[in-house]
Amino acid sequence: MERHKLLARQMQRDGLSESDMDSLPSSCKNLIESINQVYYETDQERYLLERSMNISSREMLDLNQKLERAQEIARLGYWQYSRSSDEMVLSSQLKSMFKLNESQSVITYQEFINLIAEEDFSKVNEIFHNNKGEKKARQEIIRFNISNGENAWYQIKADPLRGDSELLSGIAMDVTQHKESEKKIIDLNRELVITARKVGMADIATSVLHNIGNVINSSNISLGILKENFNSKIYRNLFSVGGMLKEDESSLEDYITKDEKGKLIPLYISKLIDTLLASHETCSKEISNLSDQLDYVVKIMASQEGIAGILGETEEICLLDLLDLSLNILRKMFEKHDIHVETKCSHNVFVLADQTRVLQILINLLKNAKDSLLKVKSAHQKNISITVTENKSSSSTTITVTDNGVGIDPEKLIDIFLPRYSTTIGGLGLGLHTSVLMAKDMDGSLTVSSDGVGKGASFTLTLPLSKKGDDLPKEIEDV
Repeated sequence: MERHKLLARQMQRDGLSESDMDSLPSSCKNLIESINQVYYETDQERYLLERSMNISSREMLDLNQKLERAQEIARLGYWQYSRSSDEMVLSSQLKSMFKLNESQSVITYQEFINLIAEEDFSKVNEIFHNNKGEKKARQEIIRFNISNGENAWYQIKADPLRGDSELLSGIAMDVTQHKESEKKIIDLNRELVITARKVGMADIATSVLHNIGNVINSSNISLGILKENFNSKIYRNLFSVGGMLKEDESSLEDYITKDEKGKLIPLYISKLIDTLLASHETCSKEISNLSDQLDYVVKIMASQEGIAGILGETEEICLLDLLDLSLNILRKMFEKHDIHVETKCSHNVFVLADQTRVLQILINLLKNAKDSLLKVKSAHQKNISITVTENKSSSSTTITVTDNGVGIDPEKLIDIFLPRYSTTIGGLGLGLHTSVLMAKDMDGSLTVSSDGVGKGASFTLTLPLSKKGDDLPKEIEDV
């Protein structure tokens, strides 16, 4: 085997030539050959190691580029903070996101704080300084004031390094788009609630106008009957008899006892009195009906004035009064379809809520119950039950509207409150959805339960209970 150049150089330095090899003992020759072999093997290992390192370096560089690209796409970067030096090391991606100088290897904690919105200083201090000794990770969503007036939201995650309480490491992820989407959803829900409130108020107004229209029709009928009675010929005949008696006023006794026509007058007046009494009874009945109808209109108009306050105003309201109002608004509808409504509540219950919204929800639930009852094809007693229950342990009140209508398929219960979901032909599918939103907006809830198709359904509205109360019993008459 050819002498390795390093071994040949060493032999030359020691004055040992190739010609001298023949005179050396075999053990020395073998040793020199072994050393020569080791040199070649070392070269081979070094070559393989260098090649492996070059490959690994390229792979690491490629992986690092992919990691940086992934961070850029995900809009996140990593950081490390030393409590002892009060300095932070930021990744290149984080520097870019924070609009910092790329050549700046570290920043102080104060420089980092200068990027934070003042309202979130306490959150940042809690993460970086007030949780010493904690081993669990912490995370907060922080508002940043980036340069050029740009505002952004970042989710900061921090995790103490094992064995070193002075070091924190973590990531910062840009969640601005998520926060903006949340804001848009909140704004859309608010607009939907406002729109639904307007639709609900229009629906209430439509119901009121419909009821008043029915009253006007009934009043017109009563007026027609009164007019027909007052224009009856019995009055003209009575006036004629009076005229005849007036003409013979001087000899009235002879006229009634001796004249052929005069003799008929007492009998005629007797029969006329019976007819007038019947007419008077009819007129009295219709006048009473007119009075009742006008009283109903006055009551409805007064109730409308009562709910025409500021929309969205939370106040103490009496549920019994509101239930009474909702039942009065829908009374004609229930009477038309022969629906029996029973209210179970033994005393006044006060809740903290917006009475306009609660009224809309109640009318929505009662109309849905009516629709459910009318979908039952077989003849049956149509019943709606309204139960008010106080739960003082949770400071809440529940109003449950139950019907014995068509019921709800258990698989569809989860969809019942979705927007645009409706089981009624021509329905918009907004009533229950907006009712849920309004209930939630009042710190309440709206839930549904049903034992299945043909077994009716129950909707339960939960509202915060007011401290005000009235222990005097009061019942609402059944419709």
